[in-house]
Amino acid sequence: NGTVTAISAGSATITVTTSNGKTDRTEVTVLSAPEWVKFTEDYVEIGAFQTHQLAVETNTGTADGLAFSSSDSWVATVSEDGMVTGVAPGEATITASTAIEGIAAQMSVKVLPAPKAVKFKPSKMTLNVGDTVLLMPVITKGSATGFTYSSSAPEVAAVAGDGTLSALSMGEATVTVTTSNSLTANLKV
Repeated sequence: NGTVTAISAGSATITVTTSNGKTDRTEVTVLSAPEWVKFTEDYVEIGAFQTHQLAVETNTGTADGLAFSSSDSWVATVSEDGMVTGVAPGEATITASTAIEGIAAQMSVKVLPAPKAVKFKPSKMTLNVGDTVLLMPVITKGSATGFTYSSSAPEVAAVAGDGTLSALSMGEATVTVTTSNSLTANLKV
C-alpha cells in the first residue's frame, strides 16, 4: 500500500516498481525520537497582536517533528514552528508534543490587553550632541508593552529598537513610537 513505517533511527532507500518495470528511488532518514522535551521559558507574557518565538530543547538537540498546540486559540495561537500570537487577553497553555505519546512539555502564556492610549511625557525634549536617553512611552496601565520606534531625521536623533535615543547632530527630529496595535505618539527632539 506504500506506507513507510519508521522502525529505528537511520537511513534507507525506498524503491518503487511499477507493473511495467519502471522504478524510482528515494532516500528516507529516520531521526531518533526525543526521550524528553522542555521549553526554555516557563512563562511568557505578550500583548494582543504580539508574537513570540518559543524555544524548545530535547535530548536529541532538535525540535524537528514536534507538534505545537494551544489550549485556547481565542487567547493565543501557535504555529507549527512554535511562534505564539496573542489574540485576546487571558491565559492559555502551549503544548509541544512528540509523536510518542506522553512525551510533551507545557508552558503558560498570558496575553495582556493592547494599550488604549500611548503618549510621551513630556512630548518635547532638548538634548546635547552625544547625549543618550532611554525613552519610556506611557501606556494604559496593565496593557502590553512592545514598541517600535522611528525618527524623522536619524542623522540628528537616532532611536534603537529598545528605545535608546541618541543625539547625533544639531537639528530637530520627531521620534514616533508605535504600539503592537498601531497606536502612535510623537516626541519632538
